[in-house]
Amino acid sequence: MDNLEQLKNQMGNIPRVRKKLEEYVNDIAEEYLDKGDHRKTKLFRELERIYYAFPENETIAEEYVTCFTSLTGIEKGKKGKDACEMIDKIHHQFPNNRWIAENYTFLLMMRADELNSEQCNEVVSCIEKIYSHFPDDTEIKEHFIKSKDSYKRVLEYERLSLYVRRLSQQISEKPDLQELISEYVEVLGEYSTYVDKEECRRIRNIVLSYCERFSDNRNYKQILVRIDISLIGQVEEKEGVILLKEIQNIYKENPLVETATLYAEALCEILYVRESYYKTALKEVKLLYNSYPDNTQIVSAYASILFIVIELQEKNKQAAKKTLLELFSVAKKYPKNSAVQDYLQDAKNAFSFNYKDAVFWEKKDNKNINTNCFAVLDVETTWDNKVMTIGIVIADKTTYQPETFKYYVILPEYQEGGMYSMFASLPSNEITTECTREEAIFDLRECLRKYGVDSIYAYNMSFDKSNLSELEDFSWYDIMTIAANKKYNKFIPDNMECYKNGRLKRGYGVEAIIQMISGKTDYKEIHNALFDAMDELKIMQYLKWSLESYCLDSTPVENKKCISPENVKENEFKVGDRLFHKKFGHGIVLNCSSDTFKTFEGTGYSTLISFIGKGTKEILVPFQQLVVKEL
Repeated sequence: MDNLEQLKNQMGNIPRVRKKLEEYVNDIAEEYLDKGDHRKTKLFRELERIYYAFPENETIAEEYVTCFTSLTGIEKGKKGKDACEMIDKIHHQFPNNRWIAENYTFLLMMRADELNSEQCNEVVSCIEKIYSHFPDDTEIKEHFIKSKDSYKRVLEYERLSLYVRRLSQQISEKPDLQELISEYVEVLGEYSTYVDKEECRRIRNIVLSYCERFSDNRNYKQILVRIDISLIGQVEEKEGVILLKEIQNIYKENPLVETATLYAEALCEILYVRESYYKTALKEVKLLYNSYPDNTQIVSAYASILFIVIELQEKNKQAAKKTLLELFSVAKKYPKNSAVQDYLQDAKNAFSFNYKDAVFWEKKDNKNINTNCFAVLDVETTWDNKVMTIGIVIADKTTYQPETFKYYVILPEYQEGGMYSMFASLPSNEITTECTREEAIFDLRECLRKYGVDSIYAYNMSFDKSNLSELEDFSWYDIMTIAANKKYNKFIPDNMECYKNGRLKRGYGVEAIIQMISGKTDYKEIHNALFDAMDELKIMQYLKWSLESYCLDSTPVENKKCISPENVKENEFKVGDRLFHKKFGHGIVLNCSSDTFKTFEGTGYSTLISFIGKGTKEILVPFQQLVVKEL
């Protein structure tokens, strides 16, 4: 890509040159971001060089903005101001590009923390304007909310700063006025939350001097504790522990609920600077919890420390299980404490497979779970024919409507690699888990039990069944028996060669069959176990035969209540649909919002989509510049 001028001349006449350049830029951007070295490296400068040569190319601009906004310290000082001005120009050049808008609002949000109130308010207004253009974009919404919070903090900081200066002046004139001193110390305690380490230390020395003058004043000591808590998160580990000890002493001298609450907060803070202190922190916060079980803040602090400790006890599984059970106990006792419930949910997401035998949890909407279901399953294997991924779709027995999805990345087998390893990565989310084979089978069986599944369907079933001997007690059926038979598959062309019994002699793989039944001759099998399982369910939806029809001894019977994927508009998306996103690649729709709204392209709605290698993202559809429906 040395001669960019020559490329410019070719792009107008040869479309594939443009495509090749965009692919090259995408590769550079991905490599740069994956390396994690977010300085202006050689890769970044190559990307920048191409962007400046082709600033009118939206795809190249996207990639450049993404890498530019990830640069280390790009939001700071004059550099941050210049960066925002530059990205603002690119945003105005491509005002409908969601990805550029998300990166621009992120940069603005990061910059907001170091601005004064007037400048910060301008940032909030700018993000709000962009958010009004993308009202369903969750990332821009989050940037808007956080920038508003920054504005409130800046306003409060400026207010307290003026307040402290005024009181300081008054005290210099009346140094012994008790009422004035009390007000001054109270305001300093609030102000300490907003200042840096050195200023916080100066404030602490002032308050400490008043504590020594009025040693019987408990209020002064509580304020000193608040200042110490602000310092703990900013100082080195050793100093943090000293501050915590002082807070502990103040609490023991005055064992009141106010000082107990502050001590609990300090115990949470210390774990961010000294993880090895977790045993002491857990012991102390549990004593506070037992002493003040009705105090919301102390209960929340206890749940917070329980959650942190579970992770820190990674090498001691038995201890971790015990801690996890305690967190469940607290959550059950305080169902209306939102902070506690959030920590419980975080624990479920992070530790469910590690400590699966500690407790079994179910969603609150278990009563609404459909127990009249079957499963479609697919596996991918390593070079040594070991299972490395399992994908499963659970669907209603009558309508064939997907109910839920599961995807397991088996370790260490996945790390050994296989023919389709490049398509196997679906980062951990609500349907995807990296775990051992034993853990995967355990969770899979629990999921099948919960949905009342007793039958599993697969394309070329013998392969999948032979690789999952742990599931032999289920009834297995082969989708291929119907799909590859001209008697039952009306989509098979007349010119395709078949045996006397109607079975195709060749060309009956999943890819070929789906091309026939969908009419999408450009369809390609992904070879990702979850995507393939959903594609195999699509075959069953197109063919519309009852589940019993797949039994070799049964006469096929039409399923008239089956949902139909035929004649669905290209810009309409349903659960299970496959799509290709210009930025994120291949994805599968997990959920569609029932709420619709007007966009500049018509009616839109949000979807939750799992992308290979990119995780789960909520995106707006239709959005034709970015999204193409694959199946």
